[in-house]
Amino acid sequence: YYHQLGFGYKQQVSKTFALGLRAKFLIGVANVSTASSKLVLTTAQKTNYINVESQYIVNTNLPLEVTLNEEGFVEDVEFTNFDEESTGSILKKYALMTGNYGGAIDFGFSKDINSSITAFGSVEDLGYISWRQNASKFALYDEDSMKFEGVEINSFNIDNITDDINLDSIVENFKEINYEKRAYKTYLPTKVYAGVRYRVAKRINLGALARFEFLPHKINPSVTLTA
Repeated sequence: YYHQLGFGYKQQVSKTFALGLRAKFLIGVANVSTASSKLVLTTAQKTNYINVESQYIVNTNLPLEVTLNEEGFVEDVEFTNFDEESTGSILKKYALMTGNYGGAIDFGFSKDINSSITAFGSVEDLGYISWRQNASKFALYDEDSMKFEGVEINSFNIDNITDDINLDSIVENFKEINYEKRAYKTYLPTKVYAGVRYRVAKRINLGALARFEFLPHKINPSVTLTA
């Protein structure tokens, strides 16, 4: 969640060609992002061991109160209590003057191919936000082996089966979560548009628009037809 303040400019380069540019100043308010997630279970053919390798990283700027145990790992996480602060103070600190600043640009063009066909395209939200206020990093790095002797099924009593598997011992491998206060960056989901418009008659236009949204490790495409 962020605010943006933008300034745009359009230039008619020629009678048939125009360019546009918009610069944006960004103020970040709230963010939760996963930087990395991985869980790998590996079994061997001739042993009863399962190797577990995990890696989870979560960044956030939410106002949290984190309690660590004696070993320095996360024991408890709670939201900050705002009872003693006024509403105006909270809005100013956590919604307006947050210290989480960034920038982005949009740019595009339109080109008249002839009297009937116009092509256009644009790129939006090319930029990032640097999160500094209350920036926290939670990380889980674990590589361990657990001995699994198998399950003897003597009946359909599900309680006996779960006792044999001993789920508690498996969960124990994932409790050492590291915590540190550290600034981080997030990039905006950049969008790319490309389209064409065809003038069939004086009052009738047909068009097509392709849109691509770039997310981490993924692209969301879509197509719109217009008349």
